[in-house]
Amino acid sequence: MAKKKDNKNLITGIIAAVAAVALIAVIVVVVIMSNKKLDESYFVSDDTKYVLALDAYSGMVSLDTNEYEPEKVYMIYFYSGDEVTDLKVYYEYEDDATAKEAADYFNELNNEEEETQVEAVEANGNYVVITMAKELYEDMTADDAKEQVEFMEMIQNMDFNDYEDEDVVVDEDVEVVE
Repeated sequence: MAKKKDNKNLITGIIAAVAAVALIAVIVVVVIMSNKKLDESYFVSDDTKYVLALDAYSGMVSLDTNEYEPEKVYMIYFYSGDEVTDLKVYYEYEDDATAKEAADYFNELNNEEEETQVEAVEANGNYVVITMAKELYEDMTADDAKEQVEFMEMIQNMDFNDYEDEDVVVDEDVEVVE
């Protein structure tokens, strides 16, 4: 009879040990996933998102303030099927500390606004992630988002210096005041 009790205790001990190891593995995976930093590979359009990458100094990005000017900006439309499910803007900074300061600053500005198009602002590594209000994309289809991204890319890639001066008509009777 003692042998059956020893086997039962051994089996219970093995099950408890396996459960403990599984729990530790789950905790490790959750910690790793929550600390996952974004990198350039994330900012590529795929079958779940359309990505618009903008050089912060292109003139297409305009912040109301010169504080915390990002190095690069990514606008991402997330979609499922034909429905746009989320819109996020990512501001890239040189380092994590600057991104954290910028996120705090933008949160403060956002909290001062009575009506805002921003749902949330948070730091993720050297990025500030701005989640836009649903009203900005709720009526958009995935095709609409794709067209908008392609149009903005086309404008960004246009070289206005390619146009010859003779194509511009100047009225010589107009006085320029500086």
